[in-house]
Amino acid sequence: MLTLQKYKFVVILLQLFLLTACAQADPTPLERSEPPSAAPTPVVVRILNLDLVPVASPTTAAPTPTPLPTLAPPTLSQPPAEPAGTNTAPACINRAEFVKNLMIADFTAFKPGQSFAKIWQIKNTGTCIWTTEYAIVYASGESMGSPASVPLPHPVNPGETIDLRLNLVAPETPNTYTGNWYLQGASGALFGLGADGVQPLSLTIVVRPVGRPPI
Repeated sequence: MLTLQKYKFVVILLQLFLLTACAQADPTPLERSEPPSAAPTPVVVRILNLDLVPVASPTTAAPTPTPLPTLAPPTLSQPPAEPAGTNTAPACINRAEFVKNLMIADFTAFKPGQSFAKIWQIKNTGTCIWTTEYAIVYASGESMGSPASVPLPHPVNPGETIDLRLNLVAPETPNTYTGNWYLQGASGALFGLGADGVQPLSLTIVVRPVGRPPI
């Protein structure tokens, strides 16, 4: 038989065994973990496989151009055209071109009061016919005894030449003198030489004292 002490010893062992078994049976509490965050919902992009049809850009009607006003031709510094009636054409242009000096070159020396003749050869480069109603007229400077107007001796067609003669007299006072002349159309309009028709027929002479030889 077990003694009382042995009995107590056995009971204590049993209690210890039971306590150990209970401790092992009680599971270790799990660590709390946050529930996993929900995964982001994937965004589904649907690409429509459409046939692309080019869309024509809207056509803008071109604006109707505003007609420009008709401008009057500018006034040119040139001789006016001869009016209808003075030539065969309804209107024509007077032009003249210097060809050469036939008598008396510029700076020719003369005695005071000496008479001489000046002759220019001129070409009609315009479209008008120079009739005998045309004339050579004194314009400015020293007239040298020139008449105010000398009619042309005969008609001159475009492209033809004419010798224009003036009978002149040297002034009495020794000096250098220049005179200018223009052509005058049948209408009375003046015209001269060159493309612009404004250059005069000119002459420069030198009057020397009596007894001094000319140069």
